[in-house]
Amino acid sequence: MISYVRLFLGIAFLSVYALFFYKWHKTRKTSFLPYSLSWLVLSIHYLLDENISMFALFIFSSFMWMGNVELLFELNLMTKHREIGMLGVVPMFIYFLFFSKSRLVVYLLAGIFIIVSSLPLLIKGTKFLRYLGALQAVFGIATAVFPFYSNVLYIHALIAFGIAYISIMEIIDIITLENLLVEAPALLSIEMEPGIIILSNVPDEVLENALVFSREKRDRPGWFWITKVNSSNSIYPTDLAKIVDISVRYMNEMKRLGKKPVIVIDNLEYLILENGFESVLKFLTTLRDHALLTSAFIFVEVDPDALSKKEMGLLKRLTG
Repeated sequence: MISYVRLFLGIAFLSVYALFFYKWHKTRKTSFLPYSLSWLVLSIHYLLDENISMFALFIFSSFMWMGNVELLFELNLMTKHREIGMLGVVPMFIYFLFFSKSRLVVYLLAGIFIIVSSLPLLIKGTKFLRYLGALQAVFGIATAVFPFYSNVLYIHALIAFGIAYISIMEIIDIITLENLLVEAPALLSIEMEPGIIILSNVPDEVLENALVFSREKRDRPGWFWITKVNSSNSIYPTDLAKIVDISVRYMNEMKRLGKKPVIVIDNLEYLILENGFESVLKFLTTLRDHALLTSAFIFVEVDPDALSKKEMGLLKRLTG
């Protein structure tokens, strides 16, 4: 018979599944589908008998691996070998090789696979994603020791709630960003080719009609403050992946609406100071490629005196 605690946990994680699945259905963001399925099988882990629940942990690790890998590609934190996401099927096959073994072995293997599923975030993720990956790894450790401690169920569930909470907060953030992007207008006519445009000073009429990432704080839709201060619509200067994610969503949405996407990134030298020139160059290259696909205009404001001639030359090559 299922205890009330396990029943509560199962229903709670079913609601997390529903949220992720709804988000996938609404946005078709690929990573949300395996994430939703991972929470579905985790709810099964708590709701059904132990033989099925142990298998559910293996499937949980499979879908979590797939979701983590896909998320990194969506954020352009990984660009090669997307097919490694399919390695997520391995735990399912391993389970059938060992399900007849002792309960201790099965839980140990499940825990190891959950830890392995966290590695993409720990290795390639941003600061936030590494925190999430670390929590997933701790969940794997709790799974591995599950048979040894009777009260580990509560710790196990608490960690899972932590993973769910952090993930949901990120989803809510993305939903908010999407609303801002739809409201941000685009210029109706620009007599230049789409792509990167390097300027020492971006005209006000461009700033007023663009998605802006700026060192200056303004309270208007589509304006993001690049700062280390935690504030509304703020982005940490080293979180280039988030700028890419927001920009790509904006470009795709404006293209869908039949409008010209316009993006402004000012004080580029500050991003270079925080991230290094090579990282910023790769960041701009990624944005340029998306701009060419969506006919977007990305105005980059930079002080030429703050960079070397070689660095300015490399930046100007992006405009060619």
